[in-house]
Amino acid sequence: MSVRGAGMDPNQDVTIVPMGGGTPERSAALASGAVDATVITSPGEFAAEKQGFKILVAMKELAKLARIPLTGMAVTHRMIEKEPDEIIRVLRALRTATSLLQEQPEFGVAAFEKGMRLDRATAKEYYGLFREQYNPEMSLPDSVIEELLAVGTFRAKEKDGIKANISSLRDWSFAEKARR
Repeated sequence: MSVRGAGMDPNQDVTIVPMGGGTPERSAALASGAVDATVITSPGEFAAEKQGFKILVAMKELAKLARIPLTGMAVTHRMIEKEPDEIIRVLRALRTATSLLQEQPEFGVAAFEKGMRLDRATAKEYYGLFREQYNPEMSLPDSVIEELLAVGTFRAKEKDGIKANISSLRDWSFAEKARR
């Protein structure tokens, strides 16, 4: 998505190096010169910028393109069969928390500040980035799912099979029940 947007062909202009770890490890690889570029999640992008690295695609820009899911919920078939009501209760709790974060900015900023151990200014900036990304409806249009799959499968040979089975990758029925 962003590689193409920068005028590059991800199949020819980019070499993906499996690294493991998270933003701290990828930031260390960037700082050491082991890689020329890497994905850094927010709020890590703020720290990278302060260290003098150039942010090529900021979270602010990505947020304008799509309402990116910040998290998902996966459960086993056994859980669906044995404890469907528990799944709905968890989703209702997540929906309540999401609404609280959106409706009470000071609470949201304080939660980011304390929970992520951020300074106040970074917590405010981070909250500002993600406030509108929180989705109390707990579902996404298939077009967004297709875009996310495209990012993860841009080198896959059988993209059509993945796209055709999108309905097997998501189930909004529990989210619908949690909204009631």
